[in-house]
Amino acid sequence: MSSRHHDFTLIDSGLLVNEEFTFLGASPDYIQFCKCCGMKLIEVKSIYSKKNLKPSIVAEDKISYDSERSKWTLKTETSWYYQIQCQMAVTKVYNTDLVIYKNKGILILGVNFNQEFWSIVFTKLKDFYLKNMVPEILSRTIESQL
Repeated sequence: MSSRHHDFTLIDSGLLVNEEFTFLGASPDYIQFCKCCGMKLIEVKSIYSKKNLKPSIVAEDKISYDSERSKWTLKTETSWYYQIQCQMAVTKVYNTDLVIYKNKGILILGVNFNQEFWSIVFTKLKDFYLKNMVPEILSRTIESQL
């Protein structure tokens, strides 16, 4: 039986701005570079108030168990899903490991980029930016009311 050695580096990413759409930014917790697997984002969640529970219980409103594939998946209608999809779109790194860390264990879920989902979200973000943010940047209406 052969074993595969993974030589990888984790980098603290800070704020990253999309090169094409500079009104979009994201700050994933880490970017992982691996010689054999390429790049992926790492997003870590740890809810301190529930520190003594198992990760699957802490995140039960965000994740579900897929018995057909025998693995945990991130629900698409959650804030975590939106956040991770945006991070992948901004960075152009199209897979993420979601790490849910608690005193009672660690649960790691793989999340892949969903282009169809992102297209819908991006349209809404772009419309909001163009209809609300750009006029405010140009007129400074809110600032003048302070």
